[in-house]
Amino acid sequence: MPVNENSSEPLVYTVPECAKVLRISLNKTYELVRQGLIPSVRFGKQIRVPRWALLQHLTANVAPTNIANVAILRDLSVHVTDQEPQED
Repeated sequence: MPVNENSSEPLVYTVPECAKVLRISLNKTYELVRQGLIPSVRFGKQIRVPRWALLQHLTANVAPTNIANVAILRDLSVHVTDQEPQED
């Protein structure tokens, strides 16, 4: 996975952090994670959302005319070219 070493963004987000980034409720964010619409990783009871997964969810759901979503992507300071990590 290409990682932007100059990025100040974390590699993973907590669900509350995702809710803030997406500007949606915490309950809705947990629902999206539960439904698998936002891919996540579990560490025991803790849920983490990889940056690439959050970006993938955003880019997959951006309508070409929806400028608000484009602004959110710009705020993330993440490159659209980030991809899911490859398994060895």
